[in-house]
Amino acid sequence: MRVQRLAEQLDVRLANICAAVGDIGDDRLLLIAALALLDELDAARQTAATSAADQRAAALVTAMAAKVEALAARLESGGDA
Repeated sequence: MRVQRLAEQLDVRLANICAAVGDIGDDRLLLIAALALLDELDAARQTAATSAADQRAAALVTAMAAKVEALAARLESGGDA
């Protein structure tokens, strides 16, 4: 089922590329499709890496905020603790 959906998506891509560039032969058509798919994969990986970095940064900011709040509480209580 999944492979069939992927094959249908590939057929649509190939038809779109063929409509855009004309009859360039099967080998070149598949090469262009492969390059387009690899470009999309690379972009998705970069986005995922950025998202992971954003999550790590958010976790660090949260940890720092907790430390600042603890320090503020200590200062408010007269510095004892």
